[in-house]
Order: sequence, then structure tokens, then C-alpha cells
Amino acid sequence: NAYVNKIDSNGSRHWGEYGISVQVDTTGRNLEVDYCYDSDGGIFAFCIISYDLNYPPYYSDSLFIQHISKDGVRLWGENGIFIADSIFTGSFWWIIDDDSGGIFIQYGALIEKYNGNGELHWSIAGDYPEVIKDGRGGIIISGVVDSYPTNKLIVNRISSNGEKLWGDGGIIIDDSVDNNSGYAAEVFLNSDSTISVFWDTQWWPIDDLFLQRYTL
Repeated sequence: NAYVNKIDSNGSRHWGEYGISVQVDTTGRNLEVDYCYDSDGGIFAFCIISYDLNYPPYYSDSLFIQHISKDGVRLWGENGIFIADSIFTGSFWWIIDDDSGGIFIQYGALIEKYNGNGELHWSIAGDYPEVIKDGRGGIIISGVVDSYPTNKLIVNRISSNGEKLWGDGGIIIDDSVDNNSGYAAEVFLNSDSTISVFWDTQWWPIDDLFLQRYTL
């Protein structure tokens, strides 16, 4: 199983020698764990668990979220909150806090928001490798939209209520990038609340670099 630990500036381990296991259930194995911070010194964890169903091994992958306090207490039960089954298909997945005690997660071409009690608020379609907070309780995402014979690179802003603020298809920042579904622009939130977007066209052997700036 995966463990997390809190280590201070002196190297002292606050959550024991090995830390806190994200999930106590030992019938599966942790494939991956991602996490983000909460507003009180704890973390939210997002984990993929693989279960061996029978022999020869056929694996069923399940997703869970967990909230661990700054004192190392599992706040959402020993095994966290179950999210979905058998969805580990290579889609992008991430977790990010919402600055209000909750989280946004992405998995299986879905973006969802949960509050601090682990309750689902909304779910919308989305499968994007890049995400940052917009400083207003929402998020900004970037990724590629298939459009033969080239791909379109987009950015979009999603509010805390799940509304796509820059249109259902987002803003097309480049309508001719290489066919790479895992590609995204780098997005940065500036101190004046504008967004800087940096990308390249990924055309081999020569690609072009671009920088653009957007208001919220």
C-alpha cells in the first residue's frame, strides 16, 4: 500500500516511521497516488487500487479519494471514498484543491468536484493533462481536441459550479498542432489575475514557440 508522511524542516517524521497508509484495505495494491494540500496543513489523496480478481490475473482498477488531516487522521474512513470502478484506461487523472475545503478531480474523461465532506457536487465531460487554479474558486485546463488532419490546442476555464466560462469547446489557442493527445499548453496565473499560456506546435524536426495572455 501507499503511505504518506509529514516531515518537518528538521527531518522529523510526524506520522510515525512509515507514515499513514492512504487505504487500509490490503486486498488490492496501490498503482498510483496523487495528492494536493488542504487549507489546514493536511492533504487530499487520489489513488488507483488494482484488485486481482482470479487466476490468471485479471485486474480491476478502482479509484478512491481520501482526506488526511495535519495530525495524520483519515477523515473519510479507513479506505476513503469510492469513486469509480474499472476506468483505468489511460485517460488523464489529477486532483487539485478548490480553496474552499473541497477538491476537483479528473478521471476517465470526467471532471468532478467534491466538497470537504467528500460529497459530489457536479460532474462534466473533460480529459485534459494541464490544470491550475484560477484564483476565483475554479480551474483552468488545457489540452488537445482532435480535428483531422491536425489537432486544436485549447484552454478553458471552469467555475466552482461546473460552468465552462470560455464556451463549451474552450478557446482555441492554436488550430494546427501535432497529433499528440497527451499534449497541453503550460498555463500560469499571474499576480494581476491574467493568464499566461505557453506552448509549441510539436512539429518535428522544427516547432514554433508561442506565448499568449488572457484575462479571466
